Amino acid sequence: MLAPHRLQVSRPLLDLAALATSVWLGSALLFWSGWSASFWARPEQVVLFLLGIGTLRSLVAPIAIPAVEPRVIVAVGVTLYALILSFVTVTHHLPFRTHALGRRRWLAGVATALGAFTLLAVEVRWIIPHFRHEPYAHLGRYAALGQSLGQIVLTVVVHPFRTLGGLLTRGRLVYLVALLAPLGLLLGGRDIVGALPALAENLLSSDPVLYNYRAQYQAFLLPFIFLAAIAGYARLTAWRTSRWARLPLGGGVRVEPRAGVPSGQ
Repeated sequence: MLAPHRLQVSRPLLDLAALATSVWLGSALLFWSGWSASFWARPEQVVLFLLGIGTLRSLVAPIAIPAVEPRVIVAVGVTLYALILSFVTVTHHLPFRTHALGRRRWLAGVATALGAFTLLAVEVRWIIPHFRHEPYAHLGRYAALGQSLGQIVLTVVVHPFRTLGGLLTRGRLVYLVALLAPLGLLLGGRDIVGALPALAENLLSSDPVLYNYRAQYQAFLLPFIFLAAIAGYARLTAWRTSRWARLPLGGGVRVEPRAGVPSGQ
């Protein structure tokens, strides 16, 4: 425990450091382009530094927390979380160039996919069991395909017809229709490729929660499905002089007729 006179000195210094770090964080959020090589230019690193200062300040001299209505705290916290984490996600997208499949940088895209799969294998095989002191429990959702990640992948590759046969169930078909019908069943372009890993993860599972269109597991699919629907819509508008080409749009979108062309033609 620090002496009282040292507390009086350290308290304003920590407050000043917190204020300076807050200004630093604001500058990083406003001006950082996502390409800086400096570790401390990244906003999320500054946030951690600010949290450290705040923790030290509370240890030196506890801060009195004002009485605030819980719903206000939740609303402010959710808003700040959404704003800051959205910024962090977008800036991660820039330096890691996750848009390289969009620019036809196939080598970068393939390298990223292989690296992600390798990381998944390491986590499932060693990291998660090390900290949980037991095997990764959720692999049991794919027990029909194998007992390990390697066995599951091997079964899918070596026995594709057996794998596809297991997908032809009422629940999975309803899931696909419910997922795609609001978008007019439109799928086009290469964007749908990004949805395939998560879609396979959901459909191959024996747990019906994963292939329930109302569950949170669809968050990995929706961005790619929407992009694919936009691409499909763009292609369909090129054929919209055909009456039959417009029929799939009835479920989710509407094609406006060109000027001077009646809507039924």
